[in-house]
Amino acid sequence: MKYIVKHGAPREYSDWRKSIIGEDNENFNGLLNPLKTDFHKALISEQGGLCAYTMKRIEHESSHFEHLKPETLCREDLRGSDLDYENLIACYPRKGMLKSCRYGAHAKGNWWENHGRQFVSPLHPRCESLIRFNKKGEILAVNDNPDAIITINVLKLDNETLTEERKRAISVYINGPKGDSPLPKKISETAISDIIKPNAKGEFVEYCIAIKHALVEHIAFLEKISLKKKYARNPKNRDLKR
Repeated sequence: MKYIVKHGAPREYSDWRKSIIGEDNENFNGLLNPLKTDFHKALISEQGGLCAYTMKRIEHESSHFEHLKPETLCREDLRGSDLDYENLIACYPRKGMLKSCRYGAHAKGNWWENHGRQFVSPLHPRCESLIRFNKKGEILAVNDNPDAIITINVLKLDNETLTEERKRAISVYINGPKGDSPLPKKISETAISDIIKPNAKGEFVEYCIAIKHALVEHIAFLEKISLKKKYARNPKNRDLKR
């Protein structure tokens, strides 16, 4: 999961929402094209082209509107609250897929236990500090944080298919397409900060946070290998180690 910084609702969306206050269509179903498509694309752009939950690459055709607090609960609690911009993100997959996805937004469904208090939102800065990935693409809760554990389980972020996709992305980035060109330490150290920067189009690298965490692990591995070589070359160092 990557932290998403909200920049404020697009003007056209805000104006439309104000125009329907008190009307029968004051709900998300009242959002129609072309405004609906433009708003969808704005959310994707705001997220740097990544699914808010899984960090998969998304486009308009491969994603849908997701309400952090389920849309149905919003309507039950307060008329028009399902239109709140701060509750809306874009997620994989597209709406209407014949087969439900087994992770992410589809896995979450209408879950909102304890009013969502233990859900780690991608809109909260702490989301990147409570969850960690390793070089195998596996996802872990930092210090067994209960909120992180619940979020991982709710979104099924440890799904085998998703884990394998992260592992493949990590391997290609760190070891090259053929797996025989591992990044040296200095390049890896620079890459840790570069990997989470958007490109000229404002897009982030797919699974960027997972790759960042894997780079830290990769550097530690390189340092361990370097230390072993150092002791192997100098018998005196081996004696000191003992």
